[in-house]
Amino acid sequence: MTRTRLKYAACISNHSHAYNQSIATGQGPLLYPYSNMKITDIKASLHRNEIDLPGIGKSIESRSFVFVEVETDEGISGLGITGQFLPWAVISAITDHLLPTLKGMDPYHTEKIHSTVWKKLNNRAYTGVISNALSAIDIALWDIRGKKEGRTVCELLGGYRDWADTVNTPSLIHHTHRIYNVNL
Repeated sequence: MTRTRLKYAACISNHSHAYNQSIATGQGPLLYPYSNMKITDIKASLHRNEIDLPGIGKSIESRSFVFVEVETDEGISGLGITGQFLPWAVISAITDHLLPTLKGMDPYHTEKIHSTVWKKLNNRAYTGVISNALSAIDIALWDIRGKKEGRTVCELLGGYRDWADTVNTPSLIHHTHRIYNVNL
């Protein structure tokens, strides 16, 4: 995680003292503790879900999903899922390209993993197959971290709140005002 992103995350989550302490001590971001864990394998599989029409009891279509399991040398594995966009291409990208690239990397270093994948496999910043594959792996990496720390992914991402920070974009407000005739 870059200092800019860490500072932003610290500010919006009221943890600016954690950012300042990590910079002052030189120990790096406290949000990413040191880990010796390594990715050993990534498995991807295709699953289909039949969608039944209520009242008829007959399948009208099926949806395909790619499930991903990331395994580590500590015996902890994480699960991830991605949608039905080109599922066989996503599986191929994971097994043929992402596994060789990510094998041996620390699953805690999600920022480094993303950076490595984008530089090596998606240097033109296309979305699609690589994005879907990386999304499923990213979910699995958070699952690994949660299992290692004995916390839910929700807790790792900041926990439950009954409020959310919002961003006000003046040009959007003007646009909304024109479309919906909102009195401001």
